[in-house]
Amino acid sequence: MCGIPGLRLIDVTCRRVRLTHLPTRARLDLVDTHRWHDMDTARMIFQQETSWHERDGRAPLWRHNGLTGEEAAHHASWTYTASTPLRSALLMRSMPLWYRFDLSPAWVPGNPTRPDRLIWDTHSDTAHDHVVELLTRSAARIPGAVYRPSTRCSGTIQLGSGSAQLISNG
Repeated sequence: MCGIPGLRLIDVTCRRVRLTHLPTRARLDLVDTHRWHDMDTARMIFQQETSWHERDGRAPLWRHNGLTGEEAAHHASWTYTASTPLRSALLMRSMPLWYRFDLSPAWVPGNPTRPDRLIWDTHSDTAHDHVVELLTRSAARIPGAVYRPSTRCSGTIQLGSGSAQLISNG
């Protein structure tokens, strides 16, 4: 399984891919900045990008009308929780976090006694400070996020009632 559980294709046009999320009925439109000349070109590009979903006789998830058994089995992984806004905000900032700072991240889900953890390996002594700066004080900060350090390389970031430990291994 890959992608977002419950995300299904509605249609493809010369400029847009329309998707719906079955559990929430939310709609997502992915709009390309360039319009393809015709639908044949759009279909060809879409096929090139998605053909690996059909290897070994598999059926792409977007061809299922409802949730598959595998998607339903992972329901807890995508159900809204108190930390969903924080996880979403971290995901939106993942490119500068991972590529700019050369991090190798791992997200470890929490449990009732421990918050979620975002752990990364780094080769820099200052990477943790740079990550905290980006997330809480830069122009790209997460509005409303508060960071509370525990050690020089760890602490807790909180957004609303959700939180996650940020841990730098270096």
